[in-house]
Amino acid sequence: MEKVVLLNNWKHIKDKLSGMGRIYFGSEFCDYILPSPKDVDRLIKMRKDTNIAFSIVTPYLNQRRLTQLTKLLIFINVHTPEIEVIVNDWGVLHMLYTRFPRLQAVLGRVLSRQKRGPFVKVRSEFVQIEKLGLKKTDQIYLKSSILQNDHIVRLAKEYKIKRIGLDNTRQGIIFENKGFSIDLYYPYIYITTSNYCMTEMIERKRELFVKTDACRRFCFNSGLNKIKIGEEWVYLFGNTQFYPNDTTSMRGIPKYVNRLIKVSF
Repeated sequence: MEKVVLLNNWKHIKDKLSGMGRIYFGSEFCDYILPSPKDVDRLIKMRKDTNIAFSIVTPYLNQRRLTQLTKLLIFINVHTPEIEVIVNDWGVLHMLYTRFPRLQAVLGRVLSRQKRGPFVKVRSEFVQIEKLGLKKTDQIYLKSSILQNDHIVRLAKEYKIKRIGLDNTRQGIIFENKGFSIDLYYPYIYITTSNYCMTEMIERKRELFVKTDACRRFCFNSGLNKIKIGEEWVYLFGNTQFYPNDTTSMRGIPKYVNRLIKVSF
């Protein structure tokens, strides 16, 4: 099992590398903090010094960031084409496949099609999933992912995907060997994301649902904001909400689940 740390900035990076064999560097959810060629160059130098491998993480993108992404991919293609690029946008995957065929794409957890959120709303109250007493058929639905969608599995193979990311959701996962290696993300499980940066709204006390004109990276300094919904604590980082699930027992998990991704903010 390869241990990986997911980072989106350089803050206290040395403290987060203990016991790790690889860095996933970049942003899954915000194109304002897309890695730069300078970040890649710094990671190349770190790899030489520490022997820690790295992969670059890219988010879902708006059109305004395509030029920036293209410059990043050109730099990677020239200077370190052997590394993986984790993609969380089907358009970015198509771009890699058609314009940068040397680069190996990995499907990120944003594209995993898992059922998200640790609770559901029942009669105006938020109830934790594990307290619902669901039938087995309903449990199967809640545990399903991209692995149970044959059409997307076929599409992923057409795009030469060899690795897929899944969240370590509290309700569990139905693992099926579809020919992919699997990344398992913990302890912060992605619930939902937005084009609106809630962290900036909190920090600047702005009215809700106003898009930012320029990112001031408040998330790097504020860290996680904690919000209680019903009986559940939800964490906000930047424009994305998470819930915690630190259960990382590997008992019964198949061998093709071979990377454990520790999400760090």
